[in-house]
Amino acid sequence: MIVVLSFSRFQSDRLAGCADAEFELPKTDGGAFDAAKFEEAFADLVKAGASKKKASSIVRIKKRCETQFADRTVFASCAKETILSPTATMRSKNFIYLFEAVFRKDEEMKNCIKDGGDWWSLPRDSSEFAGAKFHNDVDTLRRLGEQATRDLESAQ
Repeated sequence: MIVVLSFSRFQSDRLAGCADAEFELPKTDGGAFDAAKFEEAFADLVKAGASKKKASSIVRIKKRCETQFADRTVFASCAKETILSPTATMRSKNFIYLFEAVFRKDEEMKNCIKDGGDWWSLPRDSSEFAGAKFHNDVDTLRRLGEQATRDLESAQ
């Protein structure tokens, strides 16, 4: 039996990431598989992991990440397969949508590699990277300008 669960992660008002987890599970002996109970238990694990990330909120989504957020640029991904038991496997793929999380910091990459995952990121020589970097730099300058204005107003 295959069960797919997908969760998006938001930091403040921005989509930070999304994870698809595909479970290949054995059929239970004589009983029906309780998908709702399994989903609830897995959601609790995901939320516990997200609470370690600053100001994150988790939203369960009904579609896979690539379908739900098809209009967004994926800056990096981490794919991993985990053997849960001799008869159960989990294949997961985490998508990262924040430019700064991939190209200004290496924590996501480090965690992926440390956990035995396969890391991919948008090539730095691509036109997608150049456009995203430009927009990220403009957004950073805008936020700094807004903060400087607030600081000046509060100093008066």
